[in-house]
Amino acid sequence: MTQIKSGFLKNIFTKIILYIGFIAFLAGCSAVKRVDDGKLLLEDNTIRIDGNATRDEDINSLLYQKPNTDLFGFPLQLHVYNLAKKEIDTTTNRFKKRIERDKTKIERKLAKGKEIDSTKINRGGFQGWLKRTGEAPVIIDAKIAESSLNRLENYQKNRGWFNASGSFTIDTLKNKKKRGTILFEIENGKPFFVDSLDSKIASPVVDSIYKIARPESYVKKNKQFNTSDFENERARLTSIFRNSGVFHFQQNLIKYELDSLSQDSIEHEKKVSVSMIIPNRSIRNGEETRTEPFNIFKISKVNIYTDYTTDGTEQLFDAHRTVNGFDIFGKTAIKYRSSALLNPIFIEPGKIYRDIDRSLTIKHLNELRTFRYPNIQYIEDQTDSINHSLIANIYLSPLKKYGLGFNLDLSHSNIQDFGVAFGSTLSIRNIFRGTETLDISLRGSLGSSKDVSNSNGNFFNVTEFGADVRLNIPRILFFFDTRKYIPKTASPLTQIAIGGSIQQNIGLDRQNLTGLFGYRWNPREGVSHSLDIFNIQYVRNLNTGNYFNVYRTSFRDLNLIAKDFNQTPENVNENGDLVIPEGASNFIKEVLNGETALTPQDNAFDDVKNIEQRRVRLTDDNLILSGNFVKTINSRKSFSDNQFYRFRGRLELAGNLASSLSEAIGLRKNDQGNFEIFNVAYSQYIKTELDY
Repeated sequence: MTQIKSGFLKNIFTKIILYIGFIAFLAGCSAVKRVDDGKLLLEDNTIRIDGNATRDEDINSLLYQKPNTDLFGFPLQLHVYNLAKKEIDTTTNRFKKRIERDKTKIERKLAKGKEIDSTKINRGGFQGWLKRTGEAPVIIDAKIAESSLNRLENYQKNRGWFNASGSFTIDTLKNKKKRGTILFEIENGKPFFVDSLDSKIASPVVDSIYKIARPESYVKKNKQFNTSDFENERARLTSIFRNSGVFHFQQNLIKYELDSLSQDSIEHEKKVSVSMIIPNRSIRNGEETRTEPFNIFKISKVNIYTDYTTDGTEQLFDAHRTVNGFDIFGKTAIKYRSSALLNPIFIEPGKIYRDIDRSLTIKHLNELRTFRYPNIQYIEDQTDSINHSLIANIYLSPLKKYGLGFNLDLSHSNIQDFGVAFGSTLSIRNIFRGTETLDISLRGSLGSSKDVSNSNGNFFNVTEFGADVRLNIPRILFFFDTRKYIPKTASPLTQIAIGGSIQQNIGLDRQNLTGLFGYRWNPREGVSHSLDIFNIQYVRNLNTGNYFNVYRTSFRDLNLIAKDFNQTPENVNENGDLVIPEGASNFIKEVLNGETALTPQDNAFDDVKNIEQRRVRLTDDNLILSGNFVKTINSRKSFSDNQFYRFRGRLELAGNLASSLSEAIGLRKNDQGNFEIFNVAYSQYIKTELDY
């Protein structure tokens, strides 16, 4: 064993030496090996705004040329690139020309199904790999620097400094050969502020909605001009208009006109007058185009097609049902209860058109795991005399009723030398015609461990087999209507689950039984609630007599005490060690019952007592009857959002309700004064968890 460890350490040491040697070799090479005479390798960029250097990431990201990336100050990729032969491009071009001249040969190879050696043609073999892995030297280019300067000036102008101007300087580093830096200097001048904001909106409907929404505008008087405010305001107004029934409105219709005013003689500030323009709707009919005011559209009909297919075949829907103004269609029969179909749909007859209703409908239909991505189309209702109505067609393509999945996993750990886990899940959709989903899972694992006692020579001596059944119901099951408190926008879900497993591990085999009845809902974006009414966990230990074979430290301490104080020959074997489990158990009883020379005042007596308490705690059967509530808040809006927080709070009550019921129905208590259910004392506690 010592030789293996020494060999392992020797290999690691050798690799470290090789890595250090490789890096040292690269460091000895010149970084400007591929920099022609008269050219400079870009070492650094500096941006000064009004004389102050800035490292703002948004501003520095505008530069087209940046220094070569480095690792702890060392340009590793640049040195790797420099290892490649400079003539590789010429060689590859000659090879390409030779291939192009021999078109007949190429066509013959392709006709036979053979492939051209694209590695040699396009990638240049190992030399090409060096160039792809490495990074070409960034050579300072004055024209590119000029483009970077223009971007910097425009960026500042978009933030309100209309008169921003700048220059750049290329400096050669005196102490480093063929290396240089670029200094960008920007003078902002005085910023421009919004002096006034007026609107020219042609459609009375749009104008009235805008007047209500105007106080929350991103563009405000006396605020410094910033184009991002105008972009945000366009998006905000478009969302408001389209969620207020203005079906045909598009964001690109919002235009802004700017008028720079003379310098304010009192405040010495630059002013700009802003005018927002929204024209009427433009309608193209053939070669003619006409305009008309925008109108608010209402939903006149909602058609739901439950058996829609996308294979291009003719769609015939013979089954039809009308419920609360919704028309539900099926090809031969409607396989879903009406309430289950209408619950995730937020587009309703008689309501005005809203983008948010379409988004919510798609979101909640996807959460059902019953249909493919839904297709929602709106068409103008030709039966409406004033042409202000829409027909919403919702096309639902159902997933297969039965889904079967498998998984396989191989593992290795310090406890388990080799393990294989496998499982299978059968999903049954719409099992009760209410878009419910029933998942039946079978799982198992086989492992080999040298730590298992009494393994009888079997290779797989760690096993676990289990089964779980889970029913997901997309609504709250309760004895009264909860929609007033948990609306359907919160994605309510009822979960009912039961599961069990049989485990043979490193000595203490056990059986597990679990049960769950709970609710899940999301009251608003970023906030989720979980309430488990019943959460039952039962653990039955099967091989408790093997305890001291597993926990060898406890046995060793007990055995040392027994060598001095054991008075019963039957408790020990021929070597004087306690027999597992009978001898160890008998000796513990004798000590605690005062049948040995040990007294409660002795330290050894306390040691035996502690060993027994730990054994009882780890081998007793456990029954937990609990309920819990979990609240999670996550403020993160997107993956790029780095300014966020996450809070998780959990309150769990176990055994409290069972204790009250036990008193009422007169259940018996055990010797320790605890109530028992099926001869097992249940746990009783209150636990809180806070995570921020």
